[in-house]
Amino acid sequence: METADKKIWIDEVMASTKGMTPLPPDAMLYKKVMDRINSQTGSNDRKILLTRIATAAVLLLVINVLSIVHYTKKVNSNSKQNVYEELSAEYRALSEN
Repeated sequence: METADKKIWIDEVMASTKGMTPLPPDAMLYKKVMDRINSQTGSNDRKILLTRIATAAVLLLVINVLSIVHYTKKVNSNSKQNVYEELSAEYRALSEN
C-alpha cells in the first residue's frame, strides 16, 4: 500500500467506528493493576535483600581467607625462625665439643 491508499484505509476504519459506544472498564481493573505493581515491588525488594546477603557472605569469606593466609605466613615464619635457632644451637653444641 502506498501512503495515499493507507490514509484512505485508516479513514475508512475510523469512520466505521463512529456511533459505537465505548466499553466501560472493569470495576476491579484499578485494583488488579495495583496488585500487580505491588507484587512486582515485593519481588524486587526480595532480590535486593538476597543480593545484600550474598555480598555480605562473599565479603566474610574473603576476610576469612585473607586472615588464614596471614596466620599461616606468620606461623611459617615463626617455624623457620625456630628451626634456625635450633640449628644454630646444635651447631654451637657441636663446635664446643
